[in-house]
Amino acid sequence: MTSAVERIEDIIRAWRLQKDALKIVRREVKRTSKAGGVLGLDLSNTGLEEANADIVDHDIRECQQSADDCAVLSMWTVFERLVFECLEAECEKMTCPPIEEFNQAVTKKVVNAVEYWKIDEALDLLKPLTGSDH
Repeated sequence: MTSAVERIEDIIRAWRLQKDALKIVRREVKRTSKAGGVLGLDLSNTGLEEANADIVDHDIRECQQSADDCAVLSMWTVFERLVFECLEAECEKMTCPPIEEFNQAVTKKVVNAVEYWKIDEALDLLKPLTGSDH
């Protein structure tokens, strides 16, 4: 199983590659529009082949922002998954012998429902484990 740190590192690596690729295309489009020449990159069969340089520049800047947003969202998703896995693991500890039927039923219900909790509720439950009181 891939750790949360490894998943976040993968997200950052992909984000950096996206940003670099977008920078390269943006620079090439700017260079070409200034020189009035042919692009050094092969843009055939792409939406950039005959696009206006100003429009491409604008679209690439928007795409860069979108890549930033997606990276943050992806990292947040990994964090949420880690929080819920932590809660599930703590709940599983409550089923260790001696197991009371009530504890087992409540634990099963919590583990099944934790996916639908709000993240702030889950974080509040983890405070005693982290030593945080705020």
